[in-house]
Amino acid sequence: MSIVSAIYLEDENKKKEDIQEFEGLPFKIKIIGLQDYKDVARLLFLDNNNNQMSIPPGIICKDITDGIDCGPFPDTQVFLVKFLHIYQITYNNAKLYQINCEKKIQIHNFKQTKEKIAERNKKREIKKEKETKELLDNLKIE
Repeated sequence: MSIVSAIYLEDENKKKEDIQEFEGLPFKIKIIGLQDYKDVARLLFLDNNNNQMSIPPGIICKDITDGIDCGPFPDTQVFLVKFLHIYQITYNNAKLYQINCEKKIQIHNFKQTKEKIAERNKKREIKKEKETKELLDNLKIE
């Protein structure tokens, strides 16, 4: 399981929202830090045109920390997630998404699009090439 993104609720200068797409699924998940609350974020669903939609059938949000299923915030189609808890989203009983709320919220996507996987792999390859070049440049031959 790799971290695909992070948002920062306490730092005004850092990213406050994230959208994840899933291979073969007709929805995305968006998480947004709340403006006036540094320990809570909203988790909502978007269609493929980035319009907010109802929570898809088959979605379960579980607070792993407390061991309970979470319902949406009353009269909304939004889940609220809070600091120091781990949440897991399942779709038709399969792990889809996980949020580890620490000082930053780490996001895990278990069903990433092929494009995002290729993009992440390319970034890793470029970083590895750069590190190798730096090591070779710093190598002293006596």
